[in-house]
Amino acid sequence: MLKLLFAVLLLPAIVFSQSQPSSDSEIIYKTKSRVNTINTLKYESHNTFEMQMAPGAIDTITIFFDWKNAASLTDSKYLFIFNKNNTKHLYNGTTLFNVQPEEEKIITTLHPKSGQMCSSMAMLNSMFMAKQILSAYKNDSTIVFNRGNDTIINHEDCYKFNIALRGKALDMNKGFEVIDAPNAQMNYVMAIGKKDYIPQYLMTAFKNGGASSTYTNIEVNKNFPESTWSDNHFPKEYMRISDEDFFNSKKTNISTLVGQAASDWTLPALTGDSVRLSQLKGNVVLLEFWFPYCGGCVQAIPSVDEIAETYKKKGLKVYGIEFQKQEKDKIKAYATKHNIQIPILYNGDAAAKAYSIFGAPTFFLIDQSGTIVYAKIGLNKQELIDEINKNLN
Repeated sequence: MLKLLFAVLLLPAIVFSQSQPSSDSEIIYKTKSRVNTINTLKYESHNTFEMQMAPGAIDTITIFFDWKNAASLTDSKYLFIFNKNNTKHLYNGTTLFNVQPEEEKIITTLHPKSGQMCSSMAMLNSMFMAKQILSAYKNDSTIVFNRGNDTIINHEDCYKFNIALRGKALDMNKGFEVIDAPNAQMNYVMAIGKKDYIPQYLMTAFKNGGASSTYTNIEVNKNFPESTWSDNHFPKEYMRISDEDFFNSKKTNISTLVGQAASDWTLPALTGDSVRLSQLKGNVVLLEFWFPYCGGCVQAIPSVDEIAETYKKKGLKVYGIEFQKQEKDKIKAYATKHNIQIPILYNGDAAAKAYSIFGAPTFFLIDQSGTIVYAKIGLNKQELIDEINKNLN
Protein backbone atom coordinates (compact mmCIF):
# COMPACT_ATOMS: atom_id res chain seq x y z
CA MET A 1 0.00 0.00 0.00
CA LEU A 2 2.81 2.46 0.87
CA LYS A 3 4.62 1.61 -2.36
CA LEU A 4 1.47 2.37 -4.33
CA LEU A 5 0.96 5.68 -2.51
CA PHE A 6 4.59 6.64 -3.11
CA ALA A 7 4.21 5.88 -6.80
CA VAL A 8 1.06 8.02 -7.03
CA LEU A 9 2.76 10.93 -5.30
CA LEU A 10 5.91 10.62 -7.36
CA LEU A 11 4.23 10.40 -10.73
CA PRO A 12 3.15 14.05 -11.04
CA ALA A 13 6.64 15.18 -10.04
CA ILE A 14 8.17 12.99 -12.73
CA VAL A 15 5.77 14.23 -15.39
CA PHE A 16 6.36 17.90 -14.33
CA SER A 17 10.14 17.57 -14.40
CA GLN A 18 10.07 16.16 -17.91
CA SER A 19 8.22 19.27 -19.15
CA GLN A 20 10.73 21.71 -17.67
CA PRO A 21 13.73 23.03 -19.64
CA SER A 22 17.00 21.37 -18.77
CA SER A 23 19.12 24.54 -18.66
CA ASP A 24 18.96 28.33 -18.48
CA SER A 25 20.02 28.57 -22.13
CA GLU A 26 17.09 26.36 -23.08
CA ILE A 27 14.73 28.77 -21.32
CA ILE A 28 16.17 31.67 -23.31
CA TYR A 29 16.01 29.81 -26.61
CA LYS A 30 12.43 28.69 -25.96
CA THR A 31 11.48 32.30 -25.11
CA LYS A 32 13.29 33.59 -28.18
CA SER A 33 11.48 31.06 -30.37
CA ARG A 34 8.12 31.84 -28.77
CA VAL A 35 8.50 35.59 -29.27
CA ASN A 36 9.47 35.00 -32.90
CA THR A 37 6.10 33.29 -33.48
CA ILE A 38 4.29 36.49 -32.48
CA ASN A 39 3.03 38.55 -35.40
CA THR A 40 0.58 40.84 -33.62
CA LEU A 41 0.46 41.83 -29.99
CA LYS A 42 -1.69 43.86 -27.62
CA TYR A 43 -0.95 44.48 -23.95
CA GLU A 44 -0.99 47.01 -21.13
CA SER A 45 2.41 48.36 -20.12
CA HIS A 46 2.68 49.65 -16.54
CA ASN A 47 5.74 51.90 -16.57
CA THR A 48 7.67 52.86 -13.46
CA PHE A 49 10.82 54.80 -12.67
CA GLU A 50 12.76 53.23 -9.82
CA MET A 51 15.19 56.12 -9.38
CA GLN A 52 16.14 58.51 -6.59
CA MET A 53 15.08 61.56 -8.58
CA ALA A 54 11.74 60.30 -9.88
CA PRO A 55 10.42 57.21 -8.11
CA GLY A 56 6.98 55.78 -8.69
CA ALA A 57 4.56 54.92 -11.46
CA ILE A 58 4.63 57.12 -14.55
CA ASP A 59 1.80 55.87 -16.72
CA THR A 60 -0.06 52.88 -18.07
CA ILE A 61 0.11 52.56 -21.83
CA THR A 62 -2.09 50.41 -24.05
CA ILE A 63 0.16 49.02 -26.77
CA PHE A 64 -0.61 47.44 -30.14
CA PHE A 65 2.17 45.98 -32.31
CA ASP A 66 2.08 44.41 -35.75
CA TRP A 67 5.56 43.26 -36.73
CA LYS A 68 4.44 40.56 -39.13
CA ASN A 69 7.02 40.22 -41.95
CA ALA A 70 8.90 43.18 -40.49
CA ALA A 71 12.65 43.16 -41.06
CA SER A 72 13.04 46.31 -38.97
CA LEU A 73 11.02 48.64 -36.75
CA THR A 74 10.19 50.88 -39.72
CA ASP A 75 8.52 47.89 -41.42
CA SER A 76 6.16 47.35 -38.48
CA LYS A 77 3.03 49.13 -37.24
CA TYR A 78 2.18 50.25 -33.72
CA LEU A 79 -0.26 52.26 -31.64
CA PHE A 80 0.51 53.58 -28.15
CA ILE A 81 -2.28 55.08 -26.03
CA PHE A 82 -1.07 56.85 -22.89
CA ASN A 83 -3.84 56.45 -20.33
CA LYS A 84 -2.88 59.45 -18.18
CA ASN A 85 -3.45 62.17 -20.79
CA ASN A 86 -4.75 60.22 -23.81
CA THR A 87 -1.70 61.11 -25.89
CA LYS A 88 -1.37 58.71 -28.82
CA HIS A 89 1.57 57.63 -30.96
CA LEU A 90 0.53 55.84 -34.16
CA TYR A 91 2.82 54.46 -36.85
CA ASN A 92 0.98 52.98 -39.82
CA GLY A 93 4.00 51.75 -41.75
CA THR A 94 4.76 55.05 -43.48
CA THR A 95 3.72 57.95 -41.22
CA LEU A 96 4.19 58.59 -37.52
CA PHE A 97 1.34 60.50 -35.82
CA ASN A 98 1.90 62.12 -32.43
CA VAL A 99 -1.46 63.20 -31.02
CA GLN A 100 -1.16 65.96 -28.40
CA PRO A 101 -4.55 66.58 -26.71
CA GLU A 102 -3.28 69.46 -24.55
CA GLU A 103 -2.22 71.45 -27.63
CA GLU A 104 -4.96 69.98 -29.84
CA LYS A 105 -2.33 69.13 -32.43
CA ILE A 106 -1.40 66.08 -34.48
CA ILE A 107 2.30 66.12 -35.35
CA THR A 108 3.10 64.01 -38.41
CA THR A 109 6.41 62.55 -39.57
CA LEU A 110 6.57 60.92 -42.98
CA HIS A 111 8.98 57.98 -43.16
CA PRO A 112 10.41 58.47 -39.65
CA LYS A 113 13.79 57.08 -38.72
CA SER A 114 14.13 54.35 -36.11
CA GLY A 115 15.66 56.83 -33.67
CA GLN A 116 12.54 59.00 -33.79
CA MET A 117 10.32 55.99 -33.18
CA CYS A 118 12.43 54.63 -30.32
CA SER A 119 12.41 58.00 -28.55
CA SER A 120 8.83 57.38 -27.41
CA MET A 121 8.59 56.58 -23.69
CA ALA A 122 6.40 53.61 -24.68
CA MET A 123 9.30 52.01 -26.55
CA LEU A 124 11.59 51.90 -23.51
CA ASN A 125 11.27 48.42 -21.97
CA SER A 126 8.59 47.51 -24.49
CA MET A 127 7.97 43.98 -25.73
CA PHE A 128 9.72 45.04 -28.93
CA MET A 129 12.82 45.95 -26.93
CA ALA A 130 12.65 42.59 -25.13
CA LYS A 131 12.41 40.90 -28.53
CA GLN A 132 15.57 42.68 -29.72
CA ILE A 133 17.52 41.65 -26.61
CA LEU A 134 16.43 38.03 -26.99
CA SER A 135 17.23 37.98 -30.71
CA ALA A 136 20.85 38.91 -29.95
CA TYR A 137 21.37 36.02 -27.51
CA LYS A 138 24.00 33.60 -28.83
CA ASN A 139 25.18 31.98 -25.62
CA ASP A 140 28.53 33.79 -25.73
CA SER A 141 30.47 35.98 -23.32
CA THR A 142 29.18 39.33 -24.63
CA ILE A 143 25.47 38.84 -23.86
CA VAL A 144 25.07 37.14 -20.50
CA PHE A 145 21.78 35.89 -19.01
CA ASN A 146 22.26 35.06 -15.33
CA ARG A 147 19.37 33.23 -13.71
CA GLY A 148 18.04 34.86 -10.58
CA ASN A 149 15.43 33.69 -8.12
CA ASP A 150 12.12 32.82 -9.72
CA THR A 151 9.46 35.45 -9.18
CA ILE A 152 5.73 36.01 -9.58
CA ILE A 153 4.44 38.60 -12.06
CA ASN A 154 0.70 39.06 -12.65
CA HIS A 155 0.01 36.02 -10.43
CA GLU A 156 2.11 33.91 -12.78
CA ASP A 157 5.30 32.02 -11.93
CA CYS A 158 8.20 33.47 -13.89
CA TYR A 159 11.84 32.82 -14.56
CA LYS A 160 13.96 35.86 -13.74
CA PHE A 161 17.18 36.75 -15.55
CA ASN A 162 19.75 39.47 -14.96
CA ILE A 163 21.10 40.41 -18.38
CA ALA A 164 24.46 42.06 -19.07
CA LEU A 165 25.56 43.35 -22.46
CA ARG A 166 29.35 43.57 -22.28
CA GLY A 167 30.93 45.70 -24.97
CA LYS A 168 27.47 45.91 -26.52
CA ALA A 169 24.61 48.39 -26.48
CA LEU A 170 21.09 48.80 -27.80
CA ASP A 171 21.21 51.41 -30.56
CA MET A 172 18.03 53.53 -30.59
CA ASN A 173 18.90 54.81 -34.04
CA LYS A 174 18.75 51.25 -35.34
CA GLY A 175 15.55 50.17 -33.62
CA PHE A 176 17.23 48.80 -30.47
CA GLU A 177 19.56 46.64 -32.53
CA VAL A 178 22.42 45.28 -30.43
CA ILE A 179 25.67 46.80 -31.67
CA ASP A 180 29.32 46.64 -30.68
CA ALA A 181 30.16 49.39 -28.19
CA PRO A 182 33.63 48.98 -26.65
CA ASN A 183 33.79 49.72 -22.91
CA ALA A 184 29.98 49.84 -22.64
CA GLN A 185 27.99 47.65 -20.28
CA MET A 186 24.21 47.68 -20.23
CA ASN A 187 22.17 45.82 -17.63
CA TYR A 188 18.58 44.60 -17.75
CA VAL A 189 16.22 42.40 -15.77
CA MET A 190 13.68 40.22 -17.58
CA ALA A 191 10.91 38.03 -16.17
CA ILE A 192 9.59 35.25 -18.43
CA GLY A 193 6.31 33.41 -17.89
CA LYS A 194 6.83 29.71 -17.15
CA LYS A 195 3.59 28.69 -18.84
CA ASP A 196 3.87 30.48 -22.17
CA TYR A 197 7.52 31.66 -22.36
CA ILE A 198 6.43 35.23 -23.05
CA PRO A 199 8.24 38.11 -21.28
CA GLN A 200 6.17 39.62 -18.48
CA TYR A 201 8.55 42.33 -17.25
CA LEU A 202 11.61 44.24 -18.43
CA MET A 203 13.77 46.70 -16.52
CA THR A 204 16.62 48.83 -17.82
CA ALA A 205 19.10 49.39 -14.99
CA PHE A 206 20.78 52.77 -14.61
CA LYS A 207 23.51 53.86 -12.23
CA ASN A 208 21.05 55.08 -9.60
CA GLY A 209 18.05 52.87 -10.26
CA GLY A 210 16.13 51.92 -13.34
CA ALA A 211 13.02 52.15 -15.45
CA SER A 212 10.72 49.16 -15.76
CA SER A 213 7.61 47.94 -17.56
CA THR A 214 5.25 45.22 -16.40
CA TYR A 215 3.04 43.69 -19.09
CA THR A 216 -0.58 42.71 -18.40
CA ASN A 217 -3.58 41.57 -20.46
CA ILE A 218 -1.29 40.16 -23.14
CA GLU A 219 -3.02 39.07 -26.35
CA VAL A 220 -0.95 37.54 -29.14
CA ASN A 221 -1.67 36.94 -32.83
CA LYS A 222 -5.08 38.58 -32.81
CA ASN A 223 -6.38 40.06 -36.06
CA PHE A 224 -6.59 43.80 -35.54
CA PRO A 225 -9.00 45.70 -37.80
CA GLU A 226 -7.35 47.99 -40.33
CA SER A 227 -8.92 50.93 -38.51
CA THR A 228 -6.40 50.31 -35.69
CA TRP A 229 -3.72 51.84 -37.92
CA SER A 230 -5.89 54.63 -39.32
CA ASP A 231 -5.67 58.27 -38.34
CA ASN A 232 -9.29 58.88 -39.30
CA HIS A 233 -10.49 58.40 -35.72
CA PHE A 234 -8.36 61.25 -34.42
CA PRO A 235 -10.29 64.43 -33.53
CA LYS A 236 -11.09 66.39 -36.69
CA GLU A 237 -10.71 69.72 -34.90
CA TYR A 238 -7.03 69.08 -34.06
CA MET A 239 -4.55 70.99 -36.18
CA ARG A 240 -2.24 68.79 -38.26
CA ILE A 241 1.34 69.93 -38.62
CA SER A 242 4.54 68.30 -39.81
CA ASP A 243 7.24 67.68 -37.23
CA GLU A 244 9.55 70.06 -39.09
CA ASP A 245 7.01 72.87 -39.05
CA PHE A 246 6.12 72.15 -35.42
CA PHE A 247 9.68 72.41 -34.14
CA ASN A 248 10.43 75.39 -36.36
CA SER A 249 7.39 77.14 -34.88
CA LYS A 250 8.68 76.45 -31.38
CA LYS A 251 12.07 77.87 -32.27
CA THR A 252 10.35 80.88 -33.80
CA ASN A 253 8.35 81.40 -30.61
CA ILE A 254 11.58 81.62 -28.61
CA SER A 255 13.36 83.86 -31.10
CA THR A 256 10.44 86.31 -31.12
CA LEU A 257 11.09 86.95 -27.43
CA VAL A 258 14.41 88.61 -28.29
CA GLY A 259 13.93 92.38 -27.97
CA GLN A 260 10.99 92.02 -25.59
CA ALA A 261 10.88 92.73 -21.86
CA ALA A 262 11.54 89.54 -19.90
CA SER A 263 8.46 88.26 -18.07
CA ASP A 264 8.82 88.76 -14.35
CA TRP A 265 8.77 85.86 -11.91
CA THR A 266 9.58 85.03 -8.31
CA LEU A 267 11.04 81.58 -7.67
CA PRO A 268 12.38 79.78 -4.59
CA ALA A 269 16.09 78.97 -4.42
CA LEU A 270 17.68 75.84 -3.03
CA THR A 271 19.42 78.07 -0.48
CA GLY A 272 16.03 78.90 1.07
CA ASP A 273 15.72 82.44 -0.27
CA SER A 274 13.64 83.50 -3.26
CA VAL A 275 14.67 85.45 -6.35
CA ARG A 276 12.57 87.97 -8.27
CA LEU A 277 13.76 88.79 -11.78
CA SER A 278 12.63 92.43 -11.73
CA GLN A 279 14.83 93.06 -8.69
CA LEU A 280 17.88 92.11 -10.75
CA LYS A 281 17.54 95.09 -13.10
CA GLY A 282 20.87 96.81 -13.59
CA ASN A 283 22.61 93.45 -13.98
CA VAL A 284 23.06 91.23 -17.01
CA VAL A 285 21.25 87.97 -16.22
CA LEU A 286 21.78 84.53 -17.73
CA LEU A 287 18.99 81.99 -17.24
CA GLU A 288 19.31 78.29 -17.98
CA PHE A 289 16.07 76.27 -18.02
CA TRP A 290 16.97 72.67 -17.24
CA PHE A 291 15.78 69.43 -15.60
CA PRO A 292 17.56 66.45 -14.00
CA TYR A 293 18.97 63.70 -16.22
CA CYS A 294 18.61 65.84 -19.35
CA GLY A 295 21.72 64.81 -21.30
CA GLY A 296 22.42 68.25 -22.78
CA CYS A 297 21.95 69.84 -19.36
CA VAL A 298 24.54 67.53 -17.79
CA GLN A 299 27.02 68.27 -20.58
CA ALA A 300 26.50 72.01 -20.11
CA ILE A 301 27.25 72.05 -16.35
CA PRO A 302 31.02 72.69 -16.47
CA SER A 303 30.71 75.36 -19.20
CA VAL A 304 27.91 77.23 -17.45
CA ASP A 305 29.77 77.10 -14.11
CA GLU A 306 32.88 78.41 -15.87
CA ILE A 307 30.95 81.29 -17.46
CA ALA A 308 29.38 82.20 -14.11
CA GLU A 309 32.76 82.22 -12.34
CA THR A 310 34.52 84.16 -15.12
CA TYR A 311 31.98 86.95 -15.38
CA LYS A 312 30.57 87.32 -11.86
CA LYS A 313 32.92 90.20 -11.00
CA LYS A 314 31.71 92.01 -14.12
CA GLY A 315 28.11 91.88 -12.91
CA LEU A 316 26.74 88.76 -14.59
CA LYS A 317 24.06 86.94 -12.59
CA VAL A 318 23.50 83.29 -13.55
CA TYR A 319 20.59 81.11 -12.44
CA GLY A 320 19.54 77.60 -13.32
CA ILE A 321 15.75 77.14 -13.36
CA GLU A 322 14.45 73.58 -12.88
CA PHE A 323 11.02 73.39 -14.53
CA GLN A 324 9.83 69.79 -14.18
CA LYS A 325 8.29 70.15 -10.69
CA GLN A 326 10.91 68.05 -8.92
CA GLU A 327 11.01 68.13 -5.13
CA LYS A 328 13.52 70.46 -3.50
CA ASP A 329 15.47 67.74 -1.65
CA LYS A 330 15.84 65.66 -4.79
CA ILE A 331 17.03 68.62 -6.83
CA LYS A 332 19.49 69.45 -4.07
CA ALA A 333 20.85 65.90 -4.02
CA TYR A 334 21.17 65.95 -7.81
CA ALA A 335 22.98 69.32 -7.76
CA THR A 336 25.40 68.02 -5.13
CA LYS A 337 26.05 64.84 -7.06
CA HIS A 338 26.83 66.75 -10.26
CA ASN A 339 28.68 69.55 -8.44
CA ILE A 340 26.51 72.30 -9.93
CA GLN A 341 27.90 75.63 -8.76
CA ILE A 342 25.38 78.16 -10.09
CA PRO A 343 22.36 79.14 -7.93
CA ILE A 344 19.41 76.87 -8.65
CA LEU A 345 15.78 77.96 -8.61
CA TYR A 346 12.89 75.50 -8.73
CA ASN A 347 9.11 75.31 -9.32
CA GLY A 348 9.88 76.95 -12.64
CA ASP A 349 7.10 75.35 -14.71
CA ALA A 350 5.02 78.53 -14.98
CA ALA A 351 8.10 80.58 -15.90
CA ALA A 352 9.01 77.96 -18.53
CA LYS A 353 5.59 78.37 -20.15
CA ALA A 354 5.93 82.15 -20.15
CA TYR A 355 9.28 81.79 -21.93
CA SER A 356 7.94 79.21 -24.46
CA ILE A 357 10.30 76.49 -23.25
CA PHE A 358 9.93 73.18 -25.10
CA GLY A 359 13.40 71.69 -24.70
CA ALA A 360 16.42 71.78 -22.43
CA PRO A 361 18.81 73.28 -21.82
CA THR A 362 17.42 76.61 -23.03
CA PHE A 363 19.36 79.82 -22.39
CA PHE A 364 18.15 83.42 -22.10
CA LEU A 365 20.39 86.45 -21.68
CA ILE A 366 18.70 89.54 -20.27
CA ASP A 367 20.38 92.95 -20.41
CA GLN A 368 20.56 95.58 -17.68
CA SER A 369 17.23 97.12 -18.71
CA GLY A 370 15.41 93.78 -18.41
CA THR A 371 15.21 93.09 -22.15
CA ILE A 372 15.85 89.64 -23.62
CA VAL A 373 18.84 89.92 -25.95
CA TYR A 374 19.58 86.23 -26.54
CA ALA A 375 17.47 83.05 -26.61
CA LYS A 376 18.77 79.65 -27.66
CA ILE A 377 17.94 75.97 -27.22
CA GLY A 378 21.14 74.07 -26.46
CA LEU A 379 24.50 75.49 -25.46
CA ASN A 380 26.63 77.26 -28.05
CA LYS A 381 29.34 78.30 -25.64
CA GLN A 382 31.29 80.74 -27.79
CA GLU A 383 28.17 82.38 -29.19
CA LEU A 384 26.83 82.86 -25.66
CA ILE A 385 30.15 84.27 -24.41
CA ASP A 386 30.25 86.73 -27.32
CA GLU A 387 26.74 87.93 -26.44
CA ILE A 388 27.68 88.27 -22.75
CA ASN A 389 30.77 90.32 -23.62
CA LYS A 390 28.70 92.54 -25.91
CA ASN A 391 26.23 93.35 -23.14
CA LEU A 392 28.71 93.71 -20.27
CA ASN A 393 30.95 96.16 -22.12
